[in-house]
Amino acid sequence: MISYILYQPKKISASTIILIHGWCCDQHYWDKQIPALQGHYRIIAVDLAGHGASSKLSSDGTIIGFAKDLVSLLQTIPVTQLPNNSPLVLIGHSMGGPIAIEAALMLGIRVRAVIGVDTLKNIGMPPMPQIDINRRVQLFQENFISETQIFVKNTFFKPDANPIFVERIAKQMSAGNPTLGIAMIHALNNWNGGAAISALKIPISTINSDHGYPTDETRTRQFSANFKSQVIAGSGHFLMMEKPRQFNLALLKELKLLSL
Repeated sequence: MISYILYQPKKISASTIILIHGWCCDQHYWDKQIPALQGHYRIIAVDLAGHGASSKLSSDGTIIGFAKDLVSLLQTIPVTQLPNNSPLVLIGHSMGGPIAIEAALMLGIRVRAVIGVDTLKNIGMPPMPQIDINRRVQLFQENFISETQIFVKNTFFKPDANPIFVERIAKQMSAGNPTLGIAMIHALNNWNGGAAISALKIPISTINSDHGYPTDETRTRQFSANFKSQVIAGSGHFLMMEKPRQFNLALLKELKLLSL
């Protein structure tokens, strides 16, 4: 069973925002966006299978599997709560970006746009060699909790990040299901992002941080002419939590440009 919270908007004809979290996270990573969005949009914040309050045994950990779960969930929500004519915008953080892309392909014309959050940065880049993937996975297999905390602390944050926040996120993410967490690492490394966004003929945009890989719009537009990106400087991977005011303004601006 997929757990979700549906926040109804103040206006009946509102578009619907689907918030999709990343690897070993949950829907509450979006808590600081709900007040900013709810006055304008219907919001569905989901716990992906095996995360948060969702069933621990209902996913194979693949990008396609998570996308199918999301599509199935939307089909179960009564039309009194989610009207059939409500345009959908899928917003995905990190691993949630690829899931949003695949779910949009499955949902078809009902989806008006996909917005990624610190994601889709490696579209068009050479894949990681399998030997390097295996070496990384082995570390997680040996001690998932310890390796996840090391990985999160060393990868997702700038040196001046709040240490209390860093510690909290690292502990939360390391408490995830190890089997599922490792399956998701394989899934992310095997996902063909270029082919997926090439098949999607709707606007795709990202709101990314300036931490980690840079966003290369030119390279990504070789696969999707509808792609664009904006960057929020001074934030780590969890920019919607670290800089919520700047992020919310950027997100609302993007939605307005989409006429939603």
